[in-house]
Amino acid sequence: MVYKPKAFQAPEPSDVAALMQKYPFANLITYFEGRMEVTHLPFILEADEGPRGTLYLHLARSNPHCKALDSGAECLVVFNGPASYISPSWYEPDAEDHIPTWNYAVVHAHGRAKRIDDPKRVFWQMDQIHRAHDKGPLTSVSDEEKAKMIPHVMLFRIPIDRCESVFKLNQNRSLEDAEGAMQALASSGDTVKTELGDLMRKSIRFRKGE
Repeated sequence: MVYKPKAFQAPEPSDVAALMQKYPFANLITYFEGRMEVTHLPFILEADEGPRGTLYLHLARSNPHCKALDSGAECLVVFNGPASYISPSWYEPDAEDHIPTWNYAVVHAHGRAKRIDDPKRVFWQMDQIHRAHDKGPLTSVSDEEKAKMIPHVMLFRIPIDRCESVFKLNQNRSLEDAEGAMQALASSGDTVKTELGDLMRKSIRFRKGE
């Protein structure tokens, strides 16, 4: 279980799936035969497949993690969204406290992997990654290259059994303090900090009932 104070909810339920899709390079963690397996790789989320969505991933067949996945061991997939240090100097001068903190958004998806043996589906998953982050379908790979590559790759799907998220966005601070932090993030010129500030702004609208 991930530690999450009650206040640190996603502004909207759809923000959980949106984070997994926007930050698809995640940590796959599985405990199997007395050891922890960890692999960093991109995922495709099919949000409408199953009650909580389904994740697709592929690994090199030589990766020992494949054995753990093929066994049906429980998987934890950790998606890290935008995050930033929050300086107490950004708060109101008369704030209740001036303790530094870190704001962030993360999603933990739990499930058990199922192997997909169809070679065409292996390339389908690669094509989906390409379409999500590039332009159009993946047409640069020849049939000869596919024939050489696909036997060395294993494709899995993970129907999500349980999904946990923490969106720590200064919900425990006054609106004035949160506003100061958002202004500082927006003026940083850093894309990730700006995205975090946008999430904070959305959270404030949620708190106000707008």
